[in-house]
Amino acid sequence: MKKQNGGHLGTKQKKSTFAVAEKRRQIVFEMYCNDESYSSIARYCAENWGIRSRQTQTYVSQAKKRLEKETLPKYEEELKKALMRRKRLKQKAEKDNDHWLVLAIEKDEAKLRGLYIERIDHTSKGEKIFDMQAIVKALEKK
Repeated sequence: MKKQNGGHLGTKQKKSTFAVAEKRRQIVFEMYCNDESYSSIARYCAENWGIRSRQTQTYVSQAKKRLEKETLPKYEEELKKALMRRKRLKQKAEKDNDHWLVLAIEKDEAKLRGLYIERIDHTSKGEKIFDMQAIVKALEKK
């Protein structure tokens, strides 16, 4: 019979051990984090481990889930820390009656929370524009 990816057609390949599979998942995760293309990862898996695209898809899917699981909590934690620092600064600025600083802190906080939408007018050489009606319409769509 003709060989395909290191095995015979019509026969199942032997399952890898947990340790081998874990090592493969780690390698695919690192390739995924290094922004390797799917075709590059699939080629590597086929050439080095003799696995088919379905198993490669499983490894890539697991890499995506792992990346999301590991980075999302860190992002949320950093956002909370940043908001708390601004809260403390704002309290101090209010105590000192520095209204301009309070306004600047509130603007920065709103930006961190994603309340501002920056738009660029391409007809004016890329200058930023501020269109309140566009912002309201965008928020209404959400």
